[in-house]
Amino acid sequence: MSVPNMRIGIVSPKIVVDNDEEWFLKRQFLLFIQYQVCMAGLPYELIEVDEYQSRSERGSPFTVLIVPEPNATIGQISDSLVEWVASELQRGGCGLLLIGDECESENINPTTQALYNLCDVELGEKVEMQHAEFRAGSYGEKILGDDFDWTGITVEDLWFRSLQQNRRPIMDVAQLHNGDLNESAIIAGDASFRYLCIADKNLLMQGNWLWRAIRWAAFGDAIPVGLRVSRSPCIMSTRLDMDLSMVRVDNEAISQSLIDRLTTWKRDYGFVCSAYINIGANPEAGKFTDWSISAPIHHELVRLGNEIGCHSFTHPFSLSELSGNELDFEFREAKQVIEDRLDISVRGLAVPGNPEPLETALRIGLHYEYMSGRFFGPGDGYPGAVGRLAADCPFVYFCPNLWPDFTSVCYYDWPMEKTKSEWQSQANALLINTSLSIFQPLWHDYGITNYFHNGFEIEIYESLLTWAKEQQAEFLTLGELTDRIYALEGAALSISSTQQEIEVSVSTDRASLGGMCLDVGANMPISGVDEWPAYNARQIFLPRDGGAFRIRLGGIADDMPRITALPNGAELVRLIAFKDGFECEIHGEGYVEVFTAGWRVSVDTDVGENPVLGESVAQDYIQIPLHGRQDKPHVFRVQVMDRISRITDITN
Repeated sequence: MSVPNMRIGIVSPKIVVDNDEEWFLKRQFLLFIQYQVCMAGLPYELIEVDEYQSRSERGSPFTVLIVPEPNATIGQISDSLVEWVASELQRGGCGLLLIGDECESENINPTTQALYNLCDVELGEKVEMQHAEFRAGSYGEKILGDDFDWTGITVEDLWFRSLQQNRRPIMDVAQLHNGDLNESAIIAGDASFRYLCIADKNLLMQGNWLWRAIRWAAFGDAIPVGLRVSRSPCIMSTRLDMDLSMVRVDNEAISQSLIDRLTTWKRDYGFVCSAYINIGANPEAGKFTDWSISAPIHHELVRLGNEIGCHSFTHPFSLSELSGNELDFEFREAKQVIEDRLDISVRGLAVPGNPEPLETALRIGLHYEYMSGRFFGPGDGYPGAVGRLAADCPFVYFCPNLWPDFTSVCYYDWPMEKTKSEWQSQANALLINTSLSIFQPLWHDYGITNYFHNGFEIEIYESLLTWAKEQQAEFLTLGELTDRIYALEGAALSISSTQQEIEVSVSTDRASLGGMCLDVGANMPISGVDEWPAYNARQIFLPRDGGAFRIRLGGIADDMPRITALPNGAELVRLIAFKDGFECEIHGEGYVEVFTAGWRVSVDTDVGENPVLGESVAQDYIQIPLHGRQDKPHVFRVQVMDRISRITDITN
């Protein structure tokens, strides 16, 4: 298989709704698809309805097209959509994923049916199924993998249109079963192009299976290679709302305990977060920022690796009631004040108060690179929602996905053990069938300091942090995670593979790839990467600017020293391999693990307060510390001296 530029195109349908809740569910669905593509590890972009014609003229092909329900794309736009999708499929090398009809009326949306006709599949009558369970179809394991299991995944109440196969061979991926009623819920085909048809978008709410289908459509029978936004199995990006930052007396009272808490968590867990501050505009009531007190606190938070963002000027609770000028004051002017006072760049916004309307979200987000917005919990929508609200949306939108501490402790008045168990349950659910889970807690400054002594016990937070550390979570600020998403969106990924060899070229026009990796989904471990000593059995660690890699699978393992693990949050800036070793530049803290492959090696480093100069070590693994430097990367050199034994096991 050879694909010169892998890219997933996600059609962003025109969304016309009458109420606030409905717009959010539809946009959240679009965010969910982006998250699934992120798990598949493939570069992607959203295409708005009026871009189809220009797309055709530019001739920029896609590896897979994902088309959600058209919803309000009518007339000429609908016709051009179908024509454009057909032309993409006809040129070859493009897969197609179609996601259902809304069933809002007895009539089938003609655009939807025309798209399904491209796959020789017809939408049938409306079917209602209650308390239905998924069952594997005859071809499910070929598409979703042998390790995927539908057991226990159910749909409580669903209206959808049945899928009727025509003349092409159909692969039954999954069925819905309820008593004597069985309906094909997901079907696929592999003729001149690979396609997957999903009866209804609500079938995606459980199971975390879409990313597997995307990989199948993109790679076919070839070995999949994904561009992962983390070297770890999961990411925790915590939103910390600093509600007391604009209350002069309270802010001063908690400042030291807040710093102490975050310092301890950084030491014990590697924890970092994004802290969002208010400014206050009512000195008579004590609601204002004394920068002589606040600035040192915020600078210390940044020194610990955290990020400062904006939570608004005065923390309004109902953004829908504010005028345009008032919104600009709360979010544009507040951002400018914070940047001027702290001499930093503010990249992110955490929305205060009640859920924001779409128009408001798009307006206030224009001033930022990302926004942390609405929380969603069990039963509130799609599990995992990160991405852009529309093709022309200039910022990334995050949905916190664990119960906020205020909601658990104050609103529901749960005891400590109840909150701990609920957070644990939600977090475990986010791990099911994923290739990369993103946890987004929403905590408050008065909570993690238990300032009001009203139930915010420290054990609540530390139980989740302990669990996250056990899951090998990478702690990132939301700004750092945004950079990773930017890098994936803008990446150029080219892959050519045979049964035991893969050639990959990867680069990006945005941010850095240095915290990311290439993940090889092969049954055989990586035995070597030509002139690149930074990999383990499944992952190739990427430098900041990417590069070209020739990966060998199975066979006799290379027995030269190499990096097998990097610290969470660390960026691999560059790596230069030479005949008898390598030199590496890394920005971050923690330990670099080097597998010596049975050689005695010399380590020269400027790392730490007491640099190691020419120290010779004779052991299978060594750990090189990255400590004592914040302002620039660490540099070290590993050089082979002589052999002490022969080791070829690289299954670590």
